[in-house]
Amino acid sequence: MRAYMNEFTRYCKTMFINRNFWTIQWLNLMYVVKYRLIIIGYSLAMSFLYVELTNSSSELFTKMQSEAIVSACVSFFILMRHLWLFISLGRLCLPNADQFTRAERWNNSFRQMLFVLLVTSSKYLKTELIFQNISVESIPIDMISNGISAAFFYLSLIFCIRQFWKRLDKQMILSDITSKESLEVDVCHENVHFANGWNEFVRVLETGITYKYSQTGNLFYMSPSAYAKDCDTKLERKVTVSLKYSLITGTLNRLTARMIITNGSVEV
Repeated sequence: MRAYMNEFTRYCKTMFINRNFWTIQWLNLMYVVKYRLIIIGYSLAMSFLYVELTNSSSELFTKMQSEAIVSACVSFFILMRHLWLFISLGRLCLPNADQFTRAERWNNSFRQMLFVLLVTSSKYLKTELIFQNISVESIPIDMISNGISAAFFYLSLIFCIRQFWKRLDKQMILSDITSKESLEVDVCHENVHFANGWNEFVRVLETGITYKYSQTGNLFYMSPSAYAKDCDTKLERKVTVSLKYSLITGTLNRLTARMIITNGSVEV
């Protein structure tokens, strides 16, 4: 037991000082900012709704009725987040799922847990705070500024994630398909490697190929166990990966040289 604990401690220490690990955690912040932005946006919408209901010239609702309507909307939002969490957890028990689907389900469950945690701990969904806004001018400036800053930060993180996948795509190393290789073997079942120490942080979930007819330009995707024959095509190998210690799953594409698919062989 002590040997296991020492090994686990060394593993954690090595991981925590690895720059790639903290790059992944930086990308995970996107979901925190995204969910916080949704919460602030919903709180602002409820504040405007309460102001509109209480200050309406038609006086359709009393103040107590307006508070009841807004409270019901907030409670419904919180209830739906909890319900979606239970649905996500229930999907983990569904059978006949491939590795990519299982990874997506686990990542979605963790994201929903994070969302519920932020919803239940957020001060912006407290009805007491919303009912303090008796006019548009009384809505706190910090709520609006936090929403604007969260939106800006979220858009910046989306850009960073796209740049990250582009850089990771360039670091992906695929072995070449040999000329005249028999199609009876799985030519796309190959070792996928990543440079700059990313191997231990990237999990390969699925590999496949996308064919493109050179005459018509039509694209069609096939799993590694199925291949087209008697057609002049261009071949693109698709690698689906997930990041370890992350909530993100992505697909990397690598376009190879022009290839001709013939009966039983691949010709370069």
